[in-house]
Amino acid sequence: MVLSSMDFRMYENDSVIADSYAKGKTITECMTMTTLQGDTITITGWLGMFVGFGYRIELFRDTCIVDHFAHSDAEIYKLKEKDSLEFGVDVPCKHYTLALSEKPGFKKGEVLEGVVELKSDDYFEVANGNEKKCRIELTGYFRTDPIGSPKN
Repeated sequence: MVLSSMDFRMYENDSVIADSYAKGKTITECMTMTTLQGDTITITGWLGMFVGFGYRIELFRDTCIVDHFAHSDAEIYKLKEKDSLEFGVDVPCKHYTLALSEKPGFKKGEVLEGVVELKSDDYFEVANGNEKKCRIELTGYFRTDPIGSPKN
């Protein structure tokens, strides 16, 4: 795990409830963890520990999947309005861009650097009997430890 940074804008019921972009040059530190399994590199960036949110990038061949996730220590999240409550959700993105400093070689010891920007689909949080529609816009800046090193 290494320190990285991200900016984010969180929405509840279409209103902004948190906006780190508005702070100007303040950097929000986050953790980044990278794994290599076969032909897939997974980069996960998050804020928080047992309760938190972040992004996941899965790189394979010449393509990728990017999603947002939110996790809690209580069952408060659901992806769709009619779903059952869960401890966490993996939320697809309406839009994302990923820029890497170079094309990955999918080899141990490789270091990746990049920027990911995403806009998540809507998901739901239910707390104290109140249901809220949530979504996030996020920009993550990352540099990994060498992939496959003992640290990750």
